[in-house]
Amino acid sequence: MRIFFVFQITLYLFVGAIFSVSAQPIPLDFSVKNEDNSLLFKVTGKGLKRSSYLYGTVHAICDEDVNIPPVLVKSLKSSKNLFLEVDMDNMKELFLAQINLVLPADSSLSKLLSPEEFQVITDFFRDTLHKDIGMYENIRPILIGGSLYPNLYNCKKPHPFEADLMEIARQKGIEVLGLESIKDQIAAFDKIPLRYQAESLLTQIKAYDYRAIRTAYDSMYYYYKKNDLVRLTRILLLNEQMSANIRGYEHILLFERNERWIEVILSAARSRPCFFAFGAAHLVGDKGIIELLRKRGYKVQAVKY
Repeated sequence: MRIFFVFQITLYLFVGAIFSVSAQPIPLDFSVKNEDNSLLFKVTGKGLKRSSYLYGTVHAICDEDVNIPPVLVKSLKSSKNLFLEVDMDNMKELFLAQINLVLPADSSLSKLLSPEEFQVITDFFRDTLHKDIGMYENIRPILIGGSLYPNLYNCKKPHPFEADLMEIARQKGIEVLGLESIKDQIAAFDKIPLRYQAESLLTQIKAYDYRAIRTAYDSMYYYYKKNDLVRLTRILLLNEQMSANIRGYEHILLFERNERWIEVILSAARSRPCFFAFGAAHLVGDKGIIELLRKRGYKVQAVKY
């Protein structure tokens, strides 16, 4: 239970922020080579004594869809540490997540928008989501976006896929660590002006098309289960309904975080074999984790299954 609150912030990055890069045809920066068409990658070379692994997740999954391939289990069990985006097994992180969900004391969603704009959001939550906007008014707007799309999954309550990886790690006595902290994630959010966050939420609501989003999700999960990063990425980058939220801030939510993670990944991998699991969108493109490692002289090879 304790990982779910931390999971909600990480999942929002997936639902809203990660998909925000997708309002236009696939740019070169997000292309995926055919030989890299996998979600699991082996990292070797340049003095690494043992292989480490990268794995791209979709964060949330239904119980009936959990089918962890044997090669993934073997790769994780051969590692000394499991690194997730944040350490979901850390109670301090849970506490910080709860504190940092809320806006500063002198701010609220209604203060960030005009009365007319706020009324649009109030009406949408009441009439479409059947929720009281008062529940969300003091939450950072960037984190509200994930609440616009209930029931996207073919189950009542999806759970974090990371929890399944954590359970394998626990059984093997593998320590779970984080590539960053909740504080780091919130610091990234804080670089995006609150007014812009609120306006982006309003844009999402005005462009709301639940059926289109649900269709995209169904396709996305189909290709995820097929280990097809090429087609998965095309969905992430082309669906307009998933792109309205924070377009223009990809460098904060993806690229800058990738650069910070690389230092953590290499520091760990140089001393012991590790398994790194994070949102699949962080893998791809010339500023993705795969290419950043290759540019530093490491061999990153797709593991097909």
